[in-house]
Amino acid sequence: MNLYEILNFAAERFPNKNALVWKDGKMSYQELKENSNRFANYLINNNFQKGEKASLIFYNTPEMIVAFFGVLKAGGIVVPISYKSQPPEIQYLVEHSDSTFVLYDQTLSDAVIKGTSNNKQIKSFISTATVPKNNHVSYTDIINNSSNEDPSVKIEMTDAAEIIYTSGTTGDPKGCVLTNYNVFLVAMMAAATFGFDVKTRTLHAMPLYHSAPLNLMMFGTMLVGGTHILLPEYHPQYFLDTIEKYKVTHTFAAPIAILMPMQLPNFNSYDLSSMKLWIYGGGPISKENAKLIIAKYKTEKFMQVYGLSESGPNGSYLLPEDQVTKAGSIGFCGTMNAHLKVVNENGNDVKVNEVGEIIIRSETNMKEYYKNPSATNKTIINGWIYTGDLAIRDEDNYIYIVDRKKDMIVSGGENVYTKEVEDALQKHPSLLLAAVFGIPHPQWGETVAAAIVLKPNANVTAEEITEFLQDKISKYKIPKIIKFYTNLPLTPTGKVIKYQIKKDFIK
Repeated sequence: MNLYEILNFAAERFPNKNALVWKDGKMSYQELKENSNRFANYLINNNFQKGEKASLIFYNTPEMIVAFFGVLKAGGIVVPISYKSQPPEIQYLVEHSDSTFVLYDQTLSDAVIKGTSNNKQIKSFISTATVPKNNHVSYTDIINNSSNEDPSVKIEMTDAAEIIYTSGTTGDPKGCVLTNYNVFLVAMMAAATFGFDVKTRTLHAMPLYHSAPLNLMMFGTMLVGGTHILLPEYHPQYFLDTIEKYKVTHTFAAPIAILMPMQLPNFNSYDLSSMKLWIYGGGPISKENAKLIIAKYKTEKFMQVYGLSESGPNGSYLLPEDQVTKAGSIGFCGTMNAHLKVVNENGNDVKVNEVGEIIIRSETNMKEYYKNPSATNKTIINGWIYTGDLAIRDEDNYIYIVDRKKDMIVSGGENVYTKEVEDALQKHPSLLLAAVFGIPHPQWGETVAAAIVLKPNANVTAEEITEFLQDKISKYKIPKIIKFYTNLPLTPTGKVIKYQIKKDFIK
């Protein structure tokens, strides 16, 4: 069963059931199937060839889901792009992916037009506007005027389905090529792990251009014929409003998206009892915050997931019963279809509290980085994805990430894990955000540097921060160079883009 057949099979079983629900409407599985057929037939009739790429730049909207399956049914490869992207970013992603069609939300037209103004390989632009700019094609016209017959494009499970671009914290984004088979197995794993069934009502509040909301939640829910509740963009109040109104059973969120709603003055008035599982990823939740969310949300049904786009995403999970006792851990083993190990530089399993790199072997692992064989060969070794995440195992075999491999600083022969220093800095009451990294030093090889954003109205000096750290971490770990910023460059997932800041330190 390839990916578009997941939709067709759901429509065969539940034709009149709500597939998509959003603020202004709903769409049944039969309607979703037919609309995606219309979209596919338009593409095919306009010289879209099997294996071509289409960039999708949308909020979480029904048009995005229709277009996604339309591209798949036409034999294409979907390239999801962040709706937060600026013109230079759009230019890079569309050009690097060799996209020949660009499909986008009408509110993003200016950025899309600027970002593709010099692109000669694009055959067609499709906008959700009724009368698009620059004579771009109207999505509505496609739905109204195209055939709803099933296209006859033959898709193999080994055919590429998606190119998911990484956040790019260490350089230009890399495109993870995932096949139909990769994503299908991710969906199977998610459905089993999260307990999806035909009654599942999944809220999509995190952007569907990310691999976890897309492949875990969207495809996992569709595999069982569940209902998708679409929130165009995350907002704490709308997040809770939607869960209560539509009796949502499952959702995926970044930790901050679970923590922020608790600040709402009317938080306690919401009825969230329909929720069967709160799934979060992209970072851990501390023991203090784990206790807090359990108390405030009045449930222990929280599960952390760990993975990366390169593996599908796939990796591991921390069960609800471990949220407090093993807070900060990503679990102790791989998922039902992922082997996960922590190994030293010789490829051997680490001992207790020994730092090693997390590696993952799974049939969900990406085929390659698009047009980047060098990076592919460095990341996939003997079938294992080398994640670059450095971690330890405790005495119970639970895994804790301590740093990113590329962020580790070697100063005077000592390894400094930047996350440890950042965690120590974040304990200072005046700090809002801290990023730590190494910069070249003629004697020590590297020295520790920190970029810091203070809280509003806070006033603290570099000397005071250095003094604060004296009893927190070893002396060689304390940043020798500290600079203050009003803000730091972030990826769409909220990670600090350290290589951009480092340029400022090395000038």
